[in-house]
Amino acid sequence: MHARLSRLFATQINTHTDKGALQFEPAQVWQIARGEYAGVQLLVVKTEFDNRLGDLIHVTIRGPLYTRSGFELDGIPHLAFLDSALQNSNLSLVGHVADIPDDWK
Repeated sequence: MHARLSRLFATQINTHTDKGALQFEPAQVWQIARGEYAGVQLLVVKTEFDNRLGDLIHVTIRGPLYTRSGFELDGIPHLAFLDSALQNSNLSLVGHVADIPDDWK
């Protein structure tokens, strides 16, 4: 599983050039507004466009997150979502960061 994820995230995708078309932009901090993960934050670290999938938004999840078995995660350094998936989530824009840390790469 780890090898498949590594290959997926190493895939080269063209950078999205029309940032005005995206709601999500690098350095934005979004927060889950309600539900099981209310209060968890997502930092947008990169946006891209893929000819097959469309707009992709790369985020760092800032926990804490709990698995079903009760294990606590401090966050997730890198996940990619379709723009439409994030637009349909319970997210609220709560701020911006001056510098995006590079620990997500």
